[in-house]
Amino acid sequence: MEIPDEYGRTQAILEGTKAVFDPSGVIEISDVKAKIHQKEQGITVVTSPQAWYHRDTKVVTTDRMVKVDSNQTHITGKGLVWEPEKNNIFIQERVVVVLKDVEKK
Repeated sequence: MEIPDEYGRTQAILEGTKAVFDPSGVIEISDVKAKIHQKEQGITVVTSPQAWYHRDTKVVTTDRMVKVDSNQTHITGKGLVWEPEKNNIFIQERVVVVLKDVEKK
């Protein structure tokens, strides 16, 4: 599933092994993988065993363990709220951040 930015361009691609559509507008996604395209940081990849995409608010949530990988950081934690339109990712607890080596020019 493609998630557009405020201009309608693809900002992220949300993938999973299974999706269950709820009549309330929530999509439950198993083995979720989100590829987020960011100008400054390249592609950030978010993975979790399960997440919910709320079609009305365009927000992704999970109460499961998550991993967030970019070219500069590796972050793990539990629970996530991702607001693509605001470009915000909130990891709720047990957060561990590892800064990757970045070549200096």
